[in-house]
Amino acid sequence: MEKEEFDNRLAFLKQYQERQREIIGHTYELERWGGIGTTINQKYQEGFGSSGENTSKPELAGVNITHVTAQIQADIDKAKEERDKVKKAVEKVKKKRYRDVLRFKFINGMKNKAIAELTETTERNIYKVIKKAVEYVEIEDKPG
Repeated sequence: MEKEEFDNRLAFLKQYQERQREIIGHTYELERWGGIGTTINQKYQEGFGSSGENTSKPELAGVNITHVTAQIQADIDKAKEERDKVKKAVEKVKKKRYRDVLRFKFINGMKNKAIAELTETTERNIYKVIKKAVEYVEIEDKPG
């Protein structure tokens, strides 16, 4: 298999886990904006008042929270689609061992060490199995 084709298949398999990491990042951002909004609201209630700007800081924090919440939901919807595509492609792999390792790695998000412990083998062997199993993955469309 050519390197480019291998890389395309690997990118396809990784897309779901990458989306999961984006969701986590947006969740942290949401928590940050929520904390900022709470702090600002407390200060306003304590009488520090507005600086005369057209948009108050609490309103700005609310807009940002709404935006980040919408982004999280969009990412969750996209992650569900990507997970279904990856799961479908993995399930088509004929060898059970390859299917299992691909599922553990790219759907469940397990590290090679954890997969090795679960399957009672070495991390190096899991690396080799993943590399070989990726060659048997058939993708219907490119990642993105």
